[in-house]
Amino acid sequence: MTFRRLLLIFPAYLLGIFLAGWWESHTVRINYLYMSALNDVRQIRLQLAYIEENFGRTTLSTSVIDQWLDDSLPANDPAWRLLVERQRVDPWGNPYRSLNLALDDSSLFAIGIYSTGEDGASLTQGNDPDDLNSWDEHTGSHYRAAISEENRKRYAVQGLFLTAFIYPAIVAFGFVAKWLYRRETCQPRNCDNH
Repeated sequence: MTFRRLLLIFPAYLLGIFLAGWWESHTVRINYLYMSALNDVRQIRLQLAYIEENFGRTTLSTSVIDQWLDDSLPANDPAWRLLVERQRVDPWGNPYRSLNLALDDSSLFAIGIYSTGEDGASLTQGNDPDDLNSWDEHTGSHYRAAISEENRKRYAVQGLFLTAFIYPAIVAFGFVAKWLYRRETCQPRNCDNH
């Protein structure tokens, strides 16, 4: 094996990594747990905004909302008629929580919803790295970073596997190109010297 052919292994591996990532992004749609929780948080937040917009400020405090979120709100509570739909737990089995984000308690728009994330605990009321909340646009970065790292490892392994197929194809292409070049450029009497 010549040194030039040996150098082709690296581009073959890079092409394998690229093809592994491209193929997966075009064929597999993965629904991560954090996306499910983030969608729930946003949906609950929209439901509270709808209640305020259509029914005005009510008796919905964060404690009432938390009771509703963990399905312990009594049916005789005045807020129960507004919060009819029972909320499900987050993908890790924990109830969603609420937090008053305003200094005054005048608006439901100031109430944030959060999931305690995969560890089931929040030391900062929805601001832990694994918590998912409705007030931070960068929420979920903990999960996205872990998913990216997992994908990089998977693509590296898949790229290594694909290299075993891509490298021989590149070498074969080189032989065919060289043969076609010789065939087109050789004079009949001195083709053997090329």
